[in-house]
Amino acid sequence: MGGSIGELHAEHTGVVEKRLISDVALSVTRMPSQLELPRHRHSSAFLAHVLSGESTETLGSETFHCTAGAVFLMPAEEPHSDRVAEGGAAVFVIEPSPGWIEDVRQHGVILERPELLARDRVSALAAQLYRESRRPDAASPLCIQALLYEIGACLVRRGEAASAHDPAWLSRIRARIDDTYREKLCLADLALEAGVHSVHLARTFRQHYGTTVGQYLRWRRIDAAAQALRGNNTSLVDIALDAGFASQAHFCTVFRRNMGCSPSQYRRAFR
Repeated sequence: MGGSIGELHAEHTGVVEKRLISDVALSVTRMPSQLELPRHRHSSAFLAHVLSGESTETLGSETFHCTAGAVFLMPAEEPHSDRVAEGGAAVFVIEPSPGWIEDVRQHGVILERPELLARDRVSALAAQLYRESRRPDAASPLCIQALLYEIGACLVRRGEAASAHDPAWLSRIRARIDDTYREKLCLADLALEAGVHSVHLARTFRQHYGTTVGQYLRWRRIDAAAQALRGNNTSLVDIALDAGFASQAHFCTVFRRNMGCSPSQYRRAFR
């Protein structure tokens, strides 16, 4: 069973919004509660950004649990089945052209194996791309291409980092940041906990994860805030403080600088 993801989901949802902007197909699919799609494959590779709800992708012996904010990478012609959780799910699907994929593959490996990305810069860029696609204007094709190539660069760097095995102490530090991003963290304390010098921590973290410790911490906080903005009507000040920002003003400045819009604009895009 082949075809595009939009065509397949249209058979089961009846609600598919699809646009072709700057040689990339962008679609929003809304899948009903507990929908089960039997084993199938897609002729095109794609990235699926979960806007709301949850679903499970099964590929052979591997299972990927996709929650709101995550991005799932699906290579072309990869057999898999889907199961949507209770409450349904909405997914923003990005299908780059084969030409774009080949262009980026000149620089590194991308979209050659299934992968689930959460709390990652790619998910933030996908959210920006979604917002841009919702209100297209004369500059949208350029913006979308720029965002898509930035996603491509992130995936290439992830591929390079994946080729090197993470030291156990580095994995512990990344998990520490994931668990305590709301707290005030500093490089010296993390290095002390890892048992390495601060310079070695900084260099190794960037080498393996393609970003600095500070940037990773910032994106964890932005991602947490973005999930809250998509999911509820909590005040901006509460969202800011809960995500680890010093104040609402600081949160708004950092969010706009990294997401290209204010928190309020971002929230409206998901309404």
